[in-house]
Amino acid sequence: RCPNLAVAAAAAIRVRAMPSLSSSSSSTSNVLHLSSGFYLLNPDGDLVATQETFEGLLKQGLGLQGVCGSKPNSRQLTAALQQHDLYLYFGHGGGEQYVPLAALKRLNKCSGSLLMGCSSGRLRKRGVYESDGAIWAYLMAGCPAAVANLWDVTDRDSDRFAQSVLQSWTASSISDSADEGCNADEGGMSRKPRSNKDDSRRAPGCGQNGSVSNSTSCCSNSLTGTVDVSAAVAASRQACRLPSLIGAAAVCYGLPTKVAGPGQ
Repeated sequence: RCPNLAVAAAAAIRVRAMPSLSSSSSSTSNVLHLSSGFYLLNPDGDLVATQETFEGLLKQGLGLQGVCGSKPNSRQLTAALQQHDLYLYFGHGGGEQYVPLAALKRLNKCSGSLLMGCSSGRLRKRGVYESDGAIWAYLMAGCPAAVANLWDVTDRDSDRFAQSVLQSWTASSISDSADEGCNADEGGMSRKPRSNKDDSRRAPGCGQNGSVSNSTSCCSNSLTGTVDVSAAVAASRQACRLPSLIGAAAVCYGLPTKVAGPGQ
């Protein structure tokens, strides 16, 4: 899925310039490495439960670099987007409030992205001009593939979805540090700070202790140790309590791409 031919052409040309993606072998030329990931988690400081859900997983579990609970400066973020294979964003919107879209479009290359904010993948009409949005800027910068939401989502279901995608990418169960996300009651229609109220119900796809239990066999390649991004997204929609509403918001933009888990 690309907004127009200009974005598709830019993505196809610039992805070849990324060191991690340039290879003489076509079987490895579209692989992003999760170990070369950078995260921006709860930069506004109001998604406390989301931070509790993913902080331990991203820091200790996967050993990724990133910023948690504070706003990054634009130089730091633009440098990270150019130096890493993957960018994991857990906040509001598409992160355009931290990097101006005009500056983002001018980057020579950009990492593959998981943008879990509300409407991070939405394109807004500009009258007689081309539609515009944060996701367009990422693709124009050379982002090979991006997962983003077409409309507003709840933080609880969005966290369940992201847990399932990360589980697919790591080909292992989510650690106890990410268990809290499946034990909260369903809320409103936007990513707002959730309460600490306990709830014994679990979302479809969540096993004991809240771990996501959906199978990843449909999207993983046992020979190469990689997972197809779009297949992981499709499978992870069922981890949401509202798969046809919140799960369906997540779509893939860009080129067919695979993710290699830690150690690959």
